[in-house]
Amino acid sequence: MGIVDPTHRIETTMAVSLFEEDEIHPFMIVGNRRVRSNYSLAVTNPYTGKEMGRVPLATSEQVQAALDGAWKARFYLKPDERANLLRRTAQHYVENHRTAAALITAESGICHQQALHEVDCAIDALNDAAVLAQQFAVEAPSEMYRLPEERLGRADLEVLAEPVNLVVGITPFNNPLNQVVCKVAPAIAAGACMVLKPSEKTPLSALYLAEAFMECGLPPHILNVVTGEPEATVHTLTTHPGVEVVSFTGSVAVGYSIARMMVAGGNALTRYVSELGGNAALVIAEDANLHLAAKVALGAFENAGQSCTAVKRIFVDSKVANAFLRHFLPLARKVNYGDPFDPKTDVGPLVDETASVLVEQRVNAAIRTGAKRLLGNLRFGALYSPTVLDYVKPEMEVVQMETFGPVAPIIRVKSIDDCVEIVRSGRFQPAGAIVTESEEIARRYSEAIGVEQFSWNGPPGYRSTTAHLACAAQSMRRLRTFYTHH
Repeated sequence: MGIVDPTHRIETTMAVSLFEEDEIHPFMIVGNRRVRSNYSLAVTNPYTGKEMGRVPLATSEQVQAALDGAWKARFYLKPDERANLLRRTAQHYVENHRTAAALITAESGICHQQALHEVDCAIDALNDAAVLAQQFAVEAPSEMYRLPEERLGRADLEVLAEPVNLVVGITPFNNPLNQVVCKVAPAIAAGACMVLKPSEKTPLSALYLAEAFMECGLPPHILNVVTGEPEATVHTLTTHPGVEVVSFTGSVAVGYSIARMMVAGGNALTRYVSELGGNAALVIAEDANLHLAAKVALGAFENAGQSCTAVKRIFVDSKVANAFLRHFLPLARKVNYGDPFDPKTDVGPLVDETASVLVEQRVNAAIRTGAKRLLGNLRFGALYSPTVLDYVKPEMEVVQMETFGPVAPIIRVKSIDDCVEIVRSGRFQPAGAIVTESEEIARRYSEAIGVEQFSWNGPPGYRSTTAHLACAAQSMRRLRTFYTHH
């Protein structure tokens, strides 16, 4: 475990200084105004267990007011102006890099080195979104839908691409800055107004982002951040008649719940863009470079395993399983866990003790039913040690469900075909990876499992931010037709 570094308290204080004057009367951002509520919710540092800030418990009426204001607003900034706003905000994070990272660590427990990387990713995303905004300025959809020559005499067709009026964004607790940026930046690039509801466990980075945008010139009602418990906010957010897109990232259970809410609330046909839980499988083939495979498998511990595209299952060809472990275990033993502000720490706590207890319970259940503990399975409050299990069976809960913790479960298989059958039968399939010397094997396996995001000789969580943002921004735009009749 890492040693507590007292200097981290200074950085934490810097990170929450934005909120100090409102610590007793916290605020959310609606129409570029700080809005309070009669009740507030504590935000707790997962490592220390101490309160580090408070946010309002928004009422349904306050959420409704935020939605109404955003729906009535029109994003009048031109594409170049939107691009400049995004770039100025990116520069704000360049200049306040360590403060933003300290806030991420303090509210989520992500180790500080990874939080610094998260800020870098957010800066890249904001700059990439600026490029997207400028590309929308030169969009020419009419060229794609040109009428046949024989029909040109009756009417001229113009196809107009434009932003939707109102987007709702709902984000999870993990990566509390990047999850938010990957919804807000595409919305601004597209020219759409957004009401954002960040996780009640990690809302401060979202409020910091909204303040940064306001400081950089964001007009009122374009980005609104409402905070509080899901029970009082999500129904109102997803059933407002003016909402044209609901963008949600989180668990499968909550994803289904939101879909049912939208149907029951009259928004069954509203565009619903969901990124739900994952159970990414890493396959290590018989011909794999085992040193490379061991390094890729360390992805099970990144962000304390709290990522939908992290390595959740490691399928190893039984002929090389023992040799793989001889490479992997020495690396796993070097992974330090403890105080997330200690620069030597690789794995910080989970988001809260409840999450840590659940991981421990699943690991213990696997051990009771035949899995072998090779490393870890130690818990101290929300902190859970990097854990390696061998002889895990596919039906064990630790791999059947999305286990959000630093666990590397080894499943020995006879062939890649066995992996295909197991992976295809699962409920969570956003990402996957294989380590093999053969491109042919990699492509054949990728096609067989059909996951959305796949890596050959790399981690399943790797993705191009540009592509992700472009898809998100396009989901926040629509096409209209305008005919000029002769």
